[in-house]
Amino acid sequence: MPGFRISSRTHGTIDVQASNWLVALGEGLEHLGGVMNMDRIACESLPNGTILVRDVRTGSGFVVQPLEGGVVSDEATEEVFPAPEDTEDEQTGRERVIVSALGTVHAAASRSSAAQLALDAATTVIPAESGAVLLGERGKALAFAAAFGPEAHKLREIAIPAGTGFAGFSSSFLTALSVNNPYEDSRFCRAIDDITGYRTRSLLVVPIAVERRCFGVIELINSPSQHGFDDGAMVVLTRVAQALGVRLAASGPVEG
Repeated sequence: MPGFRISSRTHGTIDVQASNWLVALGEGLEHLGGVMNMDRIACESLPNGTILVRDVRTGSGFVVQPLEGGVVSDEATEEVFPAPEDTEDEQTGRERVIVSALGTVHAAASRSSAAQLALDAATTVIPAESGAVLLGERGKALAFAAAFGPEAHKLREIAIPAGTGFAGFSSSFLTALSVNNPYEDSRFCRAIDDITGYRTRSLLVVPIAVERRCFGVIELINSPSQHGFDDGAMVVLTRVAQALGVRLAASGPVEG
């Protein structure tokens, strides 16, 4: 019978055998104590077979992952079932990390923690010197909801007027951008660099949107590569932005 791993940031992890993932989820929730008062859930199926499950009312989340070869028995040894880090290639490892990280975004207890977890998820697999999540419904100012980097503390309580900079452009037109030498682009908002004393050399910005409703943007700044952020980085950041968008959509309007 197929095996599944049910995990939650707050409830723990359990492996179960079941005929399908939905049955496995039910058994896992019963064992982990997360089934009580769950009357409405949202599910997202990822390409690798992992299912992200979130309680719409409370925001708590669970990750259902299929296990190759079924559930590991109590008698199994490390030699029979080697640790993932001993067998997986780099791409598989990156995928495992990002899937796990996106699960924490879906399970975040609040919008602010979801924003920070999304930024953490992005930087686990995309090298960057700094980054930020800016939130605000389309047509309103974008406020810094989360940030990291050498001068991130200077961005607290700062908002960018609607349509300003690459963030405003991305939010207004639902367009992802990868920019090298931003000072040569008229859309660049130099005011933020002036505030932080930090110089932006390359930038990757992706809108946080669900069904053309935009909640803001997530951006990474200064790739270690002289060529800036590549297409692979944009794909990953888009996945993170989509996960954050789903979480924010379940919470109602974002304060502008």
